[in-house]
Order: sequence, then C-alpha cells, then structure tokens
Amino acid sequence: GNCNTDEYASGLGNQSCIPCGAGSISQPSNPRTTCAPCALGKFENTTTHACDACAGKTFAPVTGTNSACITCAVGSVVNSSGSPPRTSCMPCVSGQYNSSNHETACTACPSGFMSSEPGKSDCDRCGNGEEANSNEDGCNSCAAGSAGTNGVCADCTGDTYAAGLGNQICLPCGAGSTTPGDNDACASCSAGQFENASNNCEMCPADYYAVSSGSASCGPCGNGSVVNAPRTTCLQC
Repeated sequence: GNCNTDEYASGLGNQSCIPCGAGSISQPSNPRTTCAPCALGKFENTTTHACDACAGKTFAPVTGTNSACITCAVGSVVNSSGSPPRTSCMPCVSGQYNSSNHETACTACPSGFMSSEPGKSDCDRCGNGEEANSNEDGCNSCAAGSAGTNGVCADCTGDTYAAGLGNQICLPCGAGSTTPGDNDACASCSAGQFENASNNCEMCPADYYAVSSGSASCGPCGNGSVVNAPRTTCLQC
C-alpha cells in the first residue's frame, strides 16, 4: 500500500515504509519516495503529520521543527509579514509594550505612560509635573500655563497660573490681578481698574476710583468731588 504522510519508501521492491524523521514529512509529488523537513515558519503536526504554519505568537526559526513552534517572549511579537513569515520575533518599539505570551500585537502606552526602549513588557508612568511625549517614548515637563500629576498635564483655567516648566499645580492670582491669555503669569489691574467677578480687569464705574494698580475694588468719590477721566483719583468741584 501507499506510505503514510510521515513515511517514505525509496526505490523499488520495498517491504515496508520507513518513518520520516521528526519535523519531516514525505512528499506526495514524488510519490512519497523522500522526506523533506517542514519549512521555516512551520512545524510538524504530530496528529495529522502535516506541516502546519505557526499560529498566534509562535515562530519556527529553522526547518524541521517538530511538535510545536516557539513562543515569542513578552515585550515582542512574531514577525508575521516576513518572507517567509513567522521565522523570528520582533521587539515592540519604544512607546509600545506587550505584556503576555498570548498577545499577538504590541500596544501603545496608555495616557501618562511611556516606554523609553524597545522590547518592554510594560510602560512606565511619567512623574508629577510631566507628561508623555507624542511618541510615548519619554516624558516632557508640563509647559508653562499647565500643571499635572501622575503623568497628565492640564491647562490652568480661570484666575490661576503656572510659571515656568514642570508645575504640579496651578496657583491662584492674588486679588486685583488676572492672568493673560496663556495662564503662565499674573498681571495686576492698572490704576483706575478693579478685578471683576469674571476675573477680568474692568474700568472703575462712574464716581469710583482706584488710585493704585492691583486693586480688588474701587472706592467712591465723596460729596463735592468727581472722578477724573482715568479714574485714578477724585477731583474737588
């Protein structure tokens, strides 16, 4: 009879088929007169005695792989697009990680985390006053006008500011001062102005004045006096 897929018989007059070696199968096109090792990226399925492609996160770097493919280590994934495929593993690039022998793809580090070198099994959280850069392979200080903890920076809002780099919290401006558009500094309201409820500098109303900069409120002119045009003092009638 014909030899099985894991057997061969070379020449004529054979009394029995000869087993192929581990990791090899006979070639039906010959027909079954020789054995050939399973190709790169494949292994001999010991149940069906066929060369099956490695699957999942496994690879076969040599011909004649028997029983099972090799599993890539954490921090790496199988090279599934090579020629031939599944002959090696590739480390996850910086900014990504792979934490399990079962994960078949690298994952980008989550917000506030980074990986600074290839082949990482997890990401590192950026510190207080820092955030991950756009490639998630390093940490940058929070910019002026922003602050943060646990690797996440946020813009300062309202009447708060953060001067310089790497701030962990935004600080409130004092009474009579407001933040310009970038929230990276405080500026005192000019003489003749006050800080209103919306934290903006506003001209004192009629018959009220503020003699110096940084006023939180304006004072009324007394009877028999009127405020001057810049509203910095009162003039006697």
